[in-house]
Amino acid sequence: MRSTTDTDYGNGTANITDSNYDWGLYNGIFNPAAQSTDPAGTWRTLTSSEWRYLLSGRADAKKKCGLGCIDNSVNGLIILPDAWTLPEGYTFNNGYSAFNQNTYTAAQWKKMEANGAIFLPAGGYRAGSNAYRANQDGRYWATTSVNQNVAYGVYFYENKLESNNSFGRSNGICVRLVRNKK
Repeated sequence: MRSTTDTDYGNGTANITDSNYDWGLYNGIFNPAAQSTDPAGTWRTLTSSEWRYLLSGRADAKKKCGLGCIDNSVNGLIILPDAWTLPEGYTFNNGYSAFNQNTYTAAQWKKMEANGAIFLPAGGYRAGSNAYRANQDGRYWATTSVNQNVAYGVYFYENKLESNNSFGRSNGICVRLVRNKK
């Protein structure tokens, strides 16, 4: 569904976690674990407090996040896990000054990913039928409501990261699905 009416995406009276508005639950990913009754097997969208913890609340959070670019063509945000070991011969610069502060080939990124690094592409957003700012900024939903027209999310671009931003519910922005740890 693509609607410009914010309330078509939840009524704003409660968070959408575990509701049919949570993209991960509603659409379902083919995954045998998600078909079970095991809550750890269910995919879902992060809450605003989970985003805040990940990006600024955990120990050394600011040292574990930075902008980056893969294959000189895909800009995004890199998030490192708590227990992180940088592959030998690699560098990582935390912060948000520029996407080119961390550049990796696809092969190099596979090694980063194998060590637990996550990459969130700067997917831009959709307003109505038009797409904007692809590869220039990243916007990711949280399941936490502000009111009937607005919900929280994460917003990043060169020189900025906001882990508690808010967006009109009818904006088309990215989701990052997670599962509870078993």
